[in-house]
Parts: sequence; structure tokens; C-alpha cells
Amino acid sequence: MEEYVALNNIKKFLSLLETETNFERRKTIEKLLAEEEAKLAQLARQSQNLTGASPSVSQISMLAEAPPAHPAALPGGLSRSSDT
Repeated sequence: MEEYVALNNIKKFLSLLETETNFERRKTIEKLLAEEEAKLAQLARQSQNLTGASPSVSQISMLAEAPPAHPAALPGGLSRSSDT
């Protein structure tokens, strides 16, 4: 269940980064995204330690279908916006 929530949060944050142009808001979203990615990685490690299994194919494919997380990979890159 926690993995599902983390994956959905990651997907939402990536979606928000596609359109957000305000520098401060982008920083906040990127911070939240990094926290969720770390949480998901920790959950995957715990799951692997308990079961010996890797994250499911559906979880990996869901992340693979998401847009790039790095701001430089987004159109226009990371830029400061005057709309505060």
C-alpha cells in the first residue's frame, strides 16, 4: 500500500513539474519528489530484504512511463519566473 501511494505521489509531482514555471514552487515540488523517491527506494529495499524479490515489473514500468524528473530535461529547463 505504501508503495502505491509513493508511486502515485511521484507521478503527481512529475506531472506538476511539467507545467510549473515558478522557481520556488518548482524547488518545493522537486524536494517532495526526492523525498518520495527515497521513500520508494527504502520500501523496495525492505521488500527485497523480506522476500528476496525485486520491485514489481508494473512499478518499474510506471516509473519508466513518467516524464523526466530532472528540470534540465524539461522544455525550457529550470528557470526563474516572475509570477510570485
